[in-house]
Amino acid sequence: MLPPDFSVVWTIHSHPNGVCYPSDADKHLWSKFGGVHIICGHPYGPTDWRAFDNQGREISLQVRGLAQR
Repeated sequence: MLPPDFSVVWTIHSHPNGVCYPSDADKHLWSKFGGVHIICGHPYGPTDWRAFDNQGREISLQVRGLAQR
């Protein structure tokens, strides 16, 4: 329901069910915003996420500077 806004370059949100793949609603929103979209999934660890382009295709994304726990 949001108007297109080309100043948005990425989005991130979570899926508490652990499924890190976009829903149809995600893909619809992404088609209007930015170039990189990240979904984090339960249990929200360092590898529990995936990145996608604005068409919903999974992309590789290198993350730098993560602190070790």
